[in-house]
Amino acid sequence: MDLLEAIEKIKKADHSVWVFPMWWYGYPALMKGFIDRTFLPEITFQPIQGKALPKKLLKGKTARFIITADTPKWYNFLFMKSPAINQFKKGTLEFCGSIPN
Repeated sequence: MDLLEAIEKIKKADHSVWVFPMWWYGYPALMKGFIDRTFLPEITFQPIQGKALPKKLLKGKTARFIITADTPKWYNFLFMKSPAINQFKKGTLEFCGSIPN
């Protein structure tokens, strides 16, 4: 899929579903590269001069993500503090206004 097409689909969607494996307690490099090339200023968030947080351009949209792993959920939660979930949920989706459910 072309990145411009992906950006348009992300902007138009009311709800997105993300399915990915957890590798070394994070998401794969290919997905990270996709996020870096599609979740851009002016597209998914708008920096505001003098403000710490941007305007969230995906506000009102929802998202769900499904993560596969060979690590037990309790270990990921208790000992690792769910880094892949926190990174994607807070660092990407919520930062841009999408509400993970």
